[in-house]
Amino acid sequence: MKPIVTIRDLQKTYNTAAGPVEVLKGVNVEVYPGEMASIMGPSGCGKSTLLCILGMLQPASSGFYEIMGCDVMDLNAKKSAEFRRDNLGFVLQSCNLFEHSTVYENLEYPLIYGKISKSHRAKVIRRALEQVDLTHRVHHPTNRLSGGEQQRVAIARALVNKPAVILGDEPTGQLDNKTGDAIMECFKNVVSNKARAVILVTHDTEIARQCDRQFILTDGVLKEE
Repeated sequence: MKPIVTIRDLQKTYNTAAGPVEVLKGVNVEVYPGEMASIMGPSGCGKSTLLCILGMLQPASSGFYEIMGCDVMDLNAKKSAEFRRDNLGFVLQSCNLFEHSTVYENLEYPLIYGKISKSHRAKVIRRALEQVDLTHRVHHPTNRLSGGEQQRVAIARALVNKPAVILGDEPTGQLDNKTGDAIMECFKNVVSNKARAVILVTHDTEIARQCDRQFILTDGVLKEE
């Protein structure tokens, strides 16, 4: 099986008034379809920087980054935006849902951006909600959902464009343990068909242990536990 994500010697240096600051000093990792991987590390170690690079939201200083055989560091701005839209999904700690919209409308926005026909959207949205066991809330206002339900909507929204990789930034950080475990079950369901991978940044060791692989980022280097 080929890896869905391949990173080799990824480096990131920020130029500051005090001089260059090396944040990532040669990250190497492969993640395969069907895997859930967690990234942990102390505050300020570069986890957010690495996640932004993985999400194609900022460039690395040097190195190699490939998703599904595509060298994404070689894409121009337009091609990067299109590739990110079609192949990456994001789930953040704060959910970032449109509060005064329904669940359906929240999932519809990325489909509109992805130029999915209106006649096809309902089927795609229902399929995504089925994966997080939330079809009964399809027309419910998001600001009347519980925290756990809102995060499940965020996962469903990340799924609508059928991404190859879902990136999570502390997706259980604002939830109690029981609800956090339920969210992790949703992620496990997401990768169960072996078609995609999930990469989570977390401070919670219990959440990390529920992933197939656990990585620690220290001194700019990623090491697998």
